[in-house]
Amino acid sequence: MHQRTMTRRAVLLGGLGLGAAGVLLGCGDGSPSAGTTTGASRAATGGVEEVGVLPIVDVATIFIAKTQGIFSDHGLEIETTLAQGGSAIVPAVVSGANLFGFSNLTSLLIGRSRGLDLVTVAPGSGSNGRDGQDYFAVLVRDDSEIQNGADLAGASIAVNTVQNINDTTLNAAVRDAGGDPEGIDYVEVAFPDMPAALENGQVDAIAVGEPFLTIAKDQGARVVLSSYAKPIDRLTVSAYFTTQEIWDAQPERVTAFQSAMAEAQSIARSDPDAVRAVLPKYTSLDADLAERIILPDFPERINQDSTQQLADLAEADGLLQNSLSVTDLLGEGSY
Repeated sequence: MHQRTMTRRAVLLGGLGLGAAGVLLGCGDGSPSAGTTTGASRAATGGVEEVGVLPIVDVATIFIAKTQGIFSDHGLEIETTLAQGGSAIVPAVVSGANLFGFSNLTSLLIGRSRGLDLVTVAPGSGSNGRDGQDYFAVLVRDDSEIQNGADLAGASIAVNTVQNINDTTLNAAVRDAGGDPEGIDYVEVAFPDMPAALENGQVDAIAVGEPFLTIAKDQGARVVLSSYAKPIDRLTVSAYFTTQEIWDAQPERVTAFQSAMAEAQSIARSDPDAVRAVLPKYTSLDADLAERIILPDFPERINQDSTQQLADLAEADGLLQNSLSVTDLLGEGSY
């Protein structure tokens, strides 16, 4: 597989916290660690089930299911374990410490290509498809000469994790806009630090999602590219997952979780106020910011076509160790 030649570097941006630093946006969490799947023997067979999640907008539906008693209605007692990224969640599910977890789909594709028997059980979040008004975007300072996606060629762009969903989709979006992504310098910066990194001139642009998108706009930044909205149509960004071993050992509990999450996703799609109401309780978002952020889509099913495109982008950028079939990752009932 061809490895792209774009520069990717990680930098430490100490002292740039924003007060919202406890809220992490997990769209581009880290690649999963390889390991041996022995989780079914240790995963819970009843009682309280642990689900690894991130304290972010994208997982609002699992908190809707908790607060509205949907899990209880399906015979489940769910406790959420907060993590800083998918690199911590994936091993917890693989080991059986957590029955389910949450991650972006590129991380799951990378894990599957490395021999982990990860399988999706339910959709998480997705692009709302509105170019210029999506919940994830590339922003620049108001005085920047960069006016559109094509102008990002050769720019330094902050992403929360290099070699994952955010740089692969951004590469595709820049090409779609008529630019060449080969010279882009991807700089690894934590999401909470991105608005300050942009304002201080440490990077030319930031690829960031809510709530930090709105925080950056409040500081004068402007959107130049919606890399989740285009060129992939109806992009499913994230999903809840388990291992095939756990699914085979506990199919009833997997099915119950799927049914509960389907109800919660339906509520989130039809009632944005329910999403905004639950966020201040489970994240450090204050109520005012929760009211102003752009919400993601909460799809009924994982879009198989968009997931295949994510896999194609990851393979083109040299992120997959072995070829894989997307349908091996997508579990029955999740797509």
